[in-house]
Amino acid sequence: MTSFLVIKDSKKNSNFTKIMDSLVECMKKSGYNTFSRCFAFDGLLPILSQVDGKKIDYIIIDVPKRVKFSKLFSQIVLRETDLINICNHENSKNTLTKKKIRLPRIVLLAGRNSIDVPSKEIPDFVEDIIIGVTNTCSILTKLEMIIKRRSLLSYNEYKSERLLRIFNNSDIMMFELKIDYSITFANKNALNVLKKSYREIKNKNFFEVIAESKDYEKSLKNIFENHSKNYEKNRFSFESLITNRDNNDILVRWFIDIPEGVNVPKMLTVVGHEITKEMSLAEQSHRYMKEINETNDKLTKTIKLYRKELKIAKRVQNGIIPKNFPQIKGVKISAIYVPMDDIGGDFYDVFNYTDSFSFIISDVVGHGVPAALITSMVKVLSDSSASRLISPKDFMRTLNDELNNLLIPGHFLTMFALYYNYTTKTLRYTSGGHPPQIFCRTRTNEILTLESTGPILGAIPESVYDHYEIKNIEKGDRMIAFTDGVIETKNLEGDLFGLKRLIASIQKNYHKDIEEFKQSILNEIAEFSSGVEVADDVSFVVIEFT
Repeated sequence: MTSFLVIKDSKKNSNFTKIMDSLVECMKKSGYNTFSRCFAFDGLLPILSQVDGKKIDYIIIDVPKRVKFSKLFSQIVLRETDLINICNHENSKNTLTKKKIRLPRIVLLAGRNSIDVPSKEIPDFVEDIIIGVTNTCSILTKLEMIIKRRSLLSYNEYKSERLLRIFNNSDIMMFELKIDYSITFANKNALNVLKKSYREIKNKNFFEVIAESKDYEKSLKNIFENHSKNYEKNRFSFESLITNRDNNDILVRWFIDIPEGVNVPKMLTVVGHEITKEMSLAEQSHRYMKEINETNDKLTKTIKLYRKELKIAKRVQNGIIPKNFPQIKGVKISAIYVPMDDIGGDFYDVFNYTDSFSFIISDVVGHGVPAALITSMVKVLSDSSASRLISPKDFMRTLNDELNNLLIPGHFLTMFALYYNYTTKTLRYTSGGHPPQIFCRTRTNEILTLESTGPILGAIPESVYDHYEIKNIEKGDRMIAFTDGVIETKNLEGDLFGLKRLIASIQKNYHKDIEEFKQSILNEIAEFSSGVEVADDVSFVVIEFT
């Protein structure tokens, strides 16, 4: 689960502070793990120490109008030492050299319409600056876009690590340079040839490291200024004689690739090959790198296509899971569905009749596209068999037989179905391998757990199901239906939230109205699982009899 630390303006009467308060609430309701603290000029460490060392992915800062961005960057929070301390405040002995640390990303919010610093002076770990937005919904939308963009960057970082492993095991020398030619990376073979450690050459001018003469630098600048007009294939090469620590002279041919369509590239890749032994390995390596890039381009296109198709599948699934329930005589319904992936395998629906209504909730084994396809099948089959729900056991038997003919082995689902008659005040239910559901009697404070009455669906042909009845349902009684993602949510210690904690939460919050009741329970589940990624789809439905 993505975690946010929101730092608000300390002025409580500020209009933007009210927007930030609303933003925090919306983020919590959207399922994000969110903490909030007030703005301070003594760095982020004292603020973060108040949230008990919980994992923070993003720090969102409301920048007051009285504070200049330039001052904020230089004096308040954007100090790398502060951020290192933040990530290690439980163990201050860790440093970036001893342990790989993922620093929190920073997002700045400001009601003003401009910033007082040029973009090149914005520190690297500032993920984004949102200015001129004073609408909670718009801010939340932008934050979600930032998270999605970050997930794509993570994939590109994976590709970079893959290339790094390749070049570290290669016979070529490879350097990464900034536009001022300072060295930001050197592979193992480059260090071996130079007989130097990375610390000795880090941030030093590449040309000073490989040769005494600066002629190469002037010539390279010339190429950069004119390559779009007079240079073919965007490639520049030169040779230099290197004297290493052992006083051995080594002749090296260097190749520098200039990104196509870029006048002043921000980063340069320099590949060198020792030609003392007369060989063209560098060119072969260049071709090899080109093949890798082409393969990665194909992978990127495939992923884009997959994401596009996933969006379409998500829209289809959103269409079959009801967001707003119809007006149903004698009941109120409140529900929420949170898939683990973009799409998932949970499903629920309501069927309204003249003097009664039916409700089903199901959970397909697995996640993602296969589970979503089976969910669509369940929707079609349940709609066609809705008339049978007056007898939940017959409905379940019919659905199971049809699914056994459609599903391939290893795919199955659990389901809970109920039928309620307004006139007789009787509820009839059946359960096919579904977790125990909960029925609450208001007058007596009695909690009933409705156990499974038959096997899972789609696994055993011609299965038999029983149904049971709950009679004399009164005003204020509640039916709580859910999938196993609710009670199987884990905390950092690996403990399950479980049925007992759910019942305790129901009893504690029962006096609240149906919406607040639902949200309070979900908040307790989120707090329990703070810092742990969601491992299953979650559906939670409350039916109140009125």
